[in-house]
Amino acid sequence: LTTKVEDLTTKVETVSATVGGLTTTVGALTTTVHGLTTTVGGLTTKVDGLGEDSHRLSGRMEGVEDRLDALNTRIDVTRDELRGDLKLALERIDGLRQFMERKAQEGQKERAADQKLLYALVKDHNRRIRALERLERMQRRQAPTH
Repeated sequence: LTTKVEDLTTKVETVSATVGGLTTTVGALTTTVHGLTTTVGGLTTKVDGLGEDSHRLSGRMEGVEDRLDALNTRIDVTRDELRGDLKLALERIDGLRQFMERKAQEGQKERAADQKLLYALVKDHNRRIRALERLERMQRRQAPTH
């Protein structure tokens, strides 16, 4: 009986040691689960924060898109204004060029007319001088010599 009691005591001690080991293991598992729960809670908080950041960034992106649309509209308006101003400037330059061409042509015509007139005057004076010279020669021939 003593042997049986000793065997039972040994078995109880073994079971007790095993239960103690299991208790330690369960404690470690509880600690690990608590740590995992804390980690999951932290990750959930981070994901929530990222969701808020994403929502905030989405709002900011909409604002940026609106500003870009407004800028594109201003660029289109400015481009159209510049195109209109450039067209007007080119029209004015072309008008001035045509005016200068007309004035140059008028000046050439006027110079040609002045040259013709001057040539005609010189020719007429030349004829008169020749006529006067002939008249003078004729008068000398007709004049009595003394």
